[in-house]
Amino acid sequence: MGRRVLIVEDEERIRDVLARALTRKGFTVSLAANGSEGLRLAQECSPEVILSDVLMPVLSGPEMIQRLRATGISVPAVLMSGHTGSFAGMVDSMLAEGVVQGFLEKPFNHLNEVVDLLNRV
Repeated sequence: MGRRVLIVEDEERIRDVLARALTRKGFTVSLAANGSEGLRLAQECSPEVILSDVLMPVLSGPEMIQRLRATGISVPAVLMSGHTGSFAGMVDSMLAEGVVQGFLEKPFNHLNEVVDLLNRV
């Protein structure tokens, strides 16, 4: 069985492309459409890594990660966003503090960069 990854992404098309690509690369994938679902699934399915969008309805990716950390769940997390400039300071701070272990800018140039980062964290 491959490494367990939780994908938290509100855009269904992106969520599905990531799920198919990661499954083909041997990952076991769980999916959530927003941070609230991601929070619940992270507690239920014990992922080995979380890949989360930043901006989502209900609960943002950074807020979901902060809440997980507050409950003692320290699973590695990677944030992704197509709005990089808007969140650069927040992401840099979260990376520096070790709250998240990586950041990916959407759209991805190659899905291999996603796979490589998830394998490194």
